[in-house]
Amino acid sequence: MTEIVSTSSSHDSDSWSAIQLIFEKALSVSEPERAAVIDAACGNDLKLRQEVLGLLEAHDSSEDSLEAYASRDADADPLDHLALLQESLAGYEIRRELKRGGQGVVYEAIQTGTNQRVALKFLLAGPLADKADKRRFRREVELIGGLRHPGIVRVFDSGLAAGQYFYVMEFVDGEHLDQYARTRCRSIADRVELIIRVCEAMQHAHLHGIIHRDLKPSNILVDENGCPHIVDFGLARMTHRGSDQTLQLSMTGQIMGTVAYMSPEQASGRHAETDVRSDVYSLGVMLYEILSGELPYELGDTVTDSILMIRHAEAKSLRGSTPPIDSDLETITLKSLHKEKSRRYVSAGALGDDLQRFLDGKPIDAKRDSTIYVVSKLLRRHLAIVGGLLALLVLIVGLAITAGFLYVSAEKASQDYRAQRDEARRLRQESMRQLYRAEMRLAGRAVGIPGGTRRIAETTDRWHPRVAGQDLRGWEWYYLRAQCEQDVDEIDFGKDLWSSALSPDGSILAVGDHDGTVHLVAPSTGTVLQTMHGGSRSIRAIAWNPLGDQVAFCDAVGNLVVWRLEDDQAVYQLSQQEAYADVTWNHEGSQIAATNLDGLIQIIDATNGDEIRRLPTKRFSVRTLQWNPHRNELTSGGPSLVVWDPDTGEALHRIDESEFNTTAVAWGNGECLASAVTEGTACLRRIGSDSVQIEWTVALRGHPTKMVWSPDQTQIAVACKDSSLRILDAKSGRISRWLGSGIDVIRGVHWHPNGKSLIAVTQNGLLRHWNLSQTHGNRLIAHHGRFRVMEVQWSPDGQRIAYHGTAPIATLMDSRSGQQLAQWTGDAGLSGLCFSPGGDRIAVLDRSGKVIIGDVDSGDVLLTFAGHKTHVTSAAWNPNGKQIFTGGIGGRSCVWDASTGEVLHHLFHRKSNIVDVAWHPSLPIVFTADAKGMVVGWNPRSGEKRFAIRAHQQRIRDIDLSPSGEHFITGSLDQTIKIWNLKTLQMAAMIEGHTGPITAARWNPSGREIASSGEDGTIKIWTIDGSEAGGPEEELSAIEVLTIDASDSAIESIDWSTDGQSLLSADTAGDIRLWDARPAEGRKAVHQPEPNPLPLLLAPLHTEPF
Repeated sequence: MTEIVSTSSSHDSDSWSAIQLIFEKALSVSEPERAAVIDAACGNDLKLRQEVLGLLEAHDSSEDSLEAYASRDADADPLDHLALLQESLAGYEIRRELKRGGQGVVYEAIQTGTNQRVALKFLLAGPLADKADKRRFRREVELIGGLRHPGIVRVFDSGLAAGQYFYVMEFVDGEHLDQYARTRCRSIADRVELIIRVCEAMQHAHLHGIIHRDLKPSNILVDENGCPHIVDFGLARMTHRGSDQTLQLSMTGQIMGTVAYMSPEQASGRHAETDVRSDVYSLGVMLYEILSGELPYELGDTVTDSILMIRHAEAKSLRGSTPPIDSDLETITLKSLHKEKSRRYVSAGALGDDLQRFLDGKPIDAKRDSTIYVVSKLLRRHLAIVGGLLALLVLIVGLAITAGFLYVSAEKASQDYRAQRDEARRLRQESMRQLYRAEMRLAGRAVGIPGGTRRIAETTDRWHPRVAGQDLRGWEWYYLRAQCEQDVDEIDFGKDLWSSALSPDGSILAVGDHDGTVHLVAPSTGTVLQTMHGGSRSIRAIAWNPLGDQVAFCDAVGNLVVWRLEDDQAVYQLSQQEAYADVTWNHEGSQIAATNLDGLIQIIDATNGDEIRRLPTKRFSVRTLQWNPHRNELTSGGPSLVVWDPDTGEALHRIDESEFNTTAVAWGNGECLASAVTEGTACLRRIGSDSVQIEWTVALRGHPTKMVWSPDQTQIAVACKDSSLRILDAKSGRISRWLGSGIDVIRGVHWHPNGKSLIAVTQNGLLRHWNLSQTHGNRLIAHHGRFRVMEVQWSPDGQRIAYHGTAPIATLMDSRSGQQLAQWTGDAGLSGLCFSPGGDRIAVLDRSGKVIIGDVDSGDVLLTFAGHKTHVTSAAWNPNGKQIFTGGIGGRSCVWDASTGEVLHHLFHRKSNIVDVAWHPSLPIVFTADAKGMVVGWNPRSGEKRFAIRAHQQRIRDIDLSPSGEHFITGSLDQTIKIWNLKTLQMAAMIEGHTGPITAARWNPSGREIASSGEDGTIKIWTIDGSEAGGPEEELSAIEVLTIDASDSAIESIDWSTDGQSLLSADTAGDIRLWDARPAEGRKAVHQPEPNPLPLLLAPLHTEPF
């Protein structure tokens, strides 16, 4: 049977509180002592005694059923348990379980008398529930039973069934608050309106002295009409009206409720401090959540961490929420979430009223916390830390006062130390720079001497940033590095080699080692294709027959072997007592000539090895032999150079080389014979039937050992003992290219039949292949033996080179191929040329006084100026290419319109020939330098003179502006170069080092180097320290870092490429040469600093001091 406990008690809340206190006190003692407790508490109040005894009787009856309940099968089906409940529950039919929580379980049921849907809530623990759970459940029934509000679920009945407490309440078919807000509320206003209704319901409970203490979205159900219903008052409690005393049914310090929605005082377990404002906090959390979709705090992974966040962390701002939240609504929300309950709304009704004011567009009551309050709150929260900091501050002040006295004395010592340290660093850096420059100068002197390539490689390796720890490299480093890192592939054969020969088709390279073996290898890979034995010691010479199917070789102990490749065996072998020195085939392949160091030359039948004859050499030492490939003539080289008729043994031509021995000979087209002697001179002779004519003689600066003609007969490669190769122009004898071969003696040099590569074989077993089709590297660009080359210049794009000589012709050529592109001819000889800034036009200066403007692409003459009465000496374009400035004889100069030829200004300083002119890159200043050493600055817009200085006592040959425009340099016949500060017009540095007059001085586009040339035939590279290189503006110095022995003749002109990596030179012998600093490492283009015109514009104008 169901025991019904009515919820319509006549006691008011005060009497119920008294009953509850007596009931709990009676339960806390043993049964024999209960009567005394009840008598003392109730006295003569019979109603009070009856209520207490009724509660105790109900409690004892439920305890009596515990044993029977516990004896049931623990694994019984839940449906059996539900059937048991239904069996003992009269008047209600249970349908399904709705919710199961921490304290109870709720079922949907039908009240059989009215057929109405109701909800039944049973105590979850059932008969096993402890006393506290039962008291809390009975209290929930009592509290809800006294509330009548549409927003609070109503309780109809309560009682015991099967030993379990239950009560019957209104059934609400709805969604949890957060789910409803997310799916049904389309606007912020709808969500706020929903919270206002919850606030109204809670205000009703608060007015009846009830605090919910477990408000959360799952405890608020919203029906289909949008009306919220508050459920689950399991953790609620009452407050005494008119008193601060509270009636507590939970132990002090015990945390009651759901953590995420707890107020800070609940999270701290301080239940005595909980009141209606604790429920206001929970309402604020729900308001924040349905507005932003998240909780106000990032809760921790544990309950302890979460409680700490609730107690101390401030709620996150709502301003970044989506959709955006109004600032007034944010203020209301944050006020309800205040950590101090005194700063929250005083009730749920006050919160609801302020939210309604917000919806109505009226001013709200909530105000934001002041800055002073926020700061004071932080200080109070961290009072211990603040106290510690204050104590620390006092200690620090005391220590600071004490340390102040020590600091004063220590500061001077520290300053002295820093000064000494900085000075030591400066001295170290300066010593490193000086050492670098000294080693670069020494490395430059090693070019072209025996072992020079190795010394250059070792020196440049030491100054690589990976080794040196800092980057001091300039153009000179890259130039020297390029000398030992040219376009070359290297194969290490792995054995010492003494001789070599390339097959006629270039497919097989025969190399002889020190063991008397000849190896046939693939030149490109070094793969051994065949091996020939027959020698006893080192192979001294190898020669292929014209068909390429037989090889003749001789060794150092007198063995001569002819080997046939087809059957891989020796055709025959000859032996003699003296070591052979050289062997060669005639052009028909029918005869072989061999010689030894004792001077014996044998003519041998190639088919059987029979000796045909011996040549009368007078027993002098013969070092080299070569058969003319086009005529039946044999050449021998030794103390004399002899051309023989091998059929008769007659010496056709005998050339005495004086005290020098001929070490290398090479026939060209059948008439031209190239030879070289130990003194280091190469000579080309034209051999006639009865005459010998010398075409040219050139000094090689090295001991030659091998010579070979290029397939097209235009070049001759000469190997020297200094491990280098020199490429000579066959027409002029000029050295067109210098190649470093490695670190050992070259034993063989061969030009591939395609003419694009050169193969050298070194004694230490290296096979080196140079790609001669590459256009960079030191090389001869052009040679004009008929006249001197007076000026050479790069085009701005580096694709073309223009030059002129003493002949009245200016030539434009391709910088890579050397092909002539265009020419312009003057009337009376040329005196200069100059590319426009865009490189599309060129100004050619004629001694007749004319300026010819040529089109670079077509070679046409676009315009001719005729403003000078006598010849024009120099010209400069303005930076935009619209005007030209020219200087001439008699001290006159002109500013021209480059498109019309109109003279805009005539300028005159004094009657002295103008030698050179320049145009400032960014300022309206043009410069003239004359034969009396004067430099004058002019305003090209007005024609007015800006300054005049005497730069030198002798004739100025060249003037050039630095890339930034802050300095200019002048070179003179007095063998000095001077650097001038344009702002102060004072000399910043003077450079000396040439042993002849200066002919040109050019600033590298990087601003770090200056190149100069002189009549002494050298090009010098100077590194700049100071403002142009990033140092102090007033300090400037130039230190020599490299000297290039460029020519045996005077250098007339030099010019840097736009990227600053290559240098052109022209000399009086008619040579134009390229000095390249583009090594295998691939140097990046030199940075060109932007001109800085501001200091110059602010500087006062200087007038002539003379």
